[in-house]
Amino acid sequence: MQGQRFDQNGQLKERLSAQAAWQLPDSNELHFRQPEADIYRDGVPIYRVVAGQGRYDTGHKHLFFDDDVVLTQNAVGSRLAGRVETRQLQIDTGSQIARTQAPVKFQYGLSHGSAVGFVYDHDQNFLNLHSRVKAVIYDPKP
Repeated sequence: MQGQRFDQNGQLKERLSAQAAWQLPDSNELHFRQPEADIYRDGVPIYRVVAGQGRYDTGHKHLFFDDDVVLTQNAVGSRLAGRVETRQLQIDTGSQIARTQAPVKFQYGLSHGSAVGFVYDHDQNFLNLHSRVKAVIYDPKP
């Protein structure tokens, strides 16, 4: 299964593919096996999510991923490449905010660590780690 969504200017906004997809009668949720989601801004890929299972709430436009979730962010402009591994992840496709309450491992540039729970706001380029943070942070000077 593969689906694409475009923005008001005709630029690719989202691409979702999966090994299998199904929707139960009278449900607003689409279910996926081994989903891969690519999110774009102005036609440029900004991040990718792969997981064992997923679902999409068509009413709220939220993606939910479960089982070996990996989110990767491409390096764009001054933003460094990043990677987050967790077992559950929710993404609001409108606001491009990702969140989880599950344990996470993360890498951003040379920085890396682990925590329990986070909220990531792509527009603000801001990762808020909730608790039990262990990290090695590198802040390279220009």
